[in-house]
Amino acid sequence: MKNIFKRIFEIKKKDNFCLSESYRTYSKPSGSYELWEGDKEISETIRKRMNKIVYEMHLKNPLAKRILEITRDFAIGDGIKYECEDDTVKELLDKFWNNPLNNLDIELRRIVYDLGLWGEIVIKVDVNPINGFVTLSYLDPTKIVDVLVKKNNNKDIDSIILSEDDLLKEKSYKVIKENEEGLLSGEVFYYRINNLTNQIRGLSDLLPLIDWLDAIDKFLYNTIERSSLLNSFVYQIQWIGLNKDEITERAKRFGVIKPGSIHHTNENVKINAITPDLKANDLSEIFRTLRNYILGCAGFPEHWFGEGGYANLSTAKEMGLPAYQKIKERQTLILKIINDLLKFQVDQAILCGRINLNNKPQITIRSMDVKGLGKNDFTESLISLTKFVKNAIQNDLIDKEAGKSIIKNTLELNGFKYVQ
Repeated sequence: MKNIFKRIFEIKKKDNFCLSESYRTYSKPSGSYELWEGDKEISETIRKRMNKIVYEMHLKNPLAKRILEITRDFAIGDGIKYECEDDTVKELLDKFWNNPLNNLDIELRRIVYDLGLWGEIVIKVDVNPINGFVTLSYLDPTKIVDVLVKKNNNKDIDSIILSEDDLLKEKSYKVIKENEEGLLSGEVFYYRINNLTNQIRGLSDLLPLIDWLDAIDKFLYNTIERSSLLNSFVYQIQWIGLNKDEITERAKRFGVIKPGSIHHTNENVKINAITPDLKANDLSEIFRTLRNYILGCAGFPEHWFGEGGYANLSTAKEMGLPAYQKIKERQTLILKIINDLLKFQVDQAILCGRINLNNKPQITIRSMDVKGLGKNDFTESLISLTKFVKNAIQNDLIDKEAGKSIIKNTLELNGFKYVQ
């Protein structure tokens, strides 16, 4: 019996990991790292609390929302481009991509944003059994009950169990994987981020920032309240030559002084308006320090968030490099998601006999990313590259065809069409 009570106490102790005990009611950063000592996965109670808070921050905290938006915007760049030499397959993929239920030009941005918010995303596929056409839908990641993996490999995910609307029923979905023929089959795609190698479930991008985002919110609200106090004032009435009882009697007869009113007195009565002197320091530097701590932990420089006074063009480029590398990692996952979706559509067409398995086409996918450097920087780089190619041809280091190939590949990688 003692062991049972001890176990209950340990579970309860783990679930007390605060995650900012009440949003907009900041007390202290989440300091109970005992959560990670036993189980590598966070408890279901903490996960539900995480989902609740990050969703509320997405709605109410502008800085949290902007962190997610910048990750999405730079990771997707100017869009995703796919190519296929087979015209029949290209036509099929275009139809799949632009179908009103799929509409990936728009939905992809939501997928990337939701992935950062929840740390997980579940994409359900519905296949037309006649023509193999695929339509996509999305299952709520907050309703995931369990993620089942192979016994000896937590990277080999077998199925996802989600709760139904009435919370009493659960439904299992088979995760899409390659079969023996090398074709994708299953019911859902499951993607996760921010998990360690020994963790199965994903975690929100906002999880480490929750308490600090909450703190900066409260700091700003307190600053606004302080500003209102600085703009207020009180009246001081000095009665000269009167004792305490006489002052009390005069105060009753005098009443409350209304703003803008006029009072006539002699030399024995003085009325002064007094504003509070709170001896407050400049709060802007405190706010900047707190905000930069949050942005630094998120991997972004402050000039990406409207603060351009502390950086020039040269330092801004250098400060942006770590952020680009961080976003590049997310971009790799996005390209994999797109590749999986397109490959699944092709595989379903193969199963329906619309495409020959032996002539399975190659699909090339790339992100048309401007890399955040601006068009002027690309123009300067292209001018330098053109001069280099011209000098190399003149000095017989490369021939004209090789030079054209270099320029052509550079233009196409940046989303431009090369014309002979």
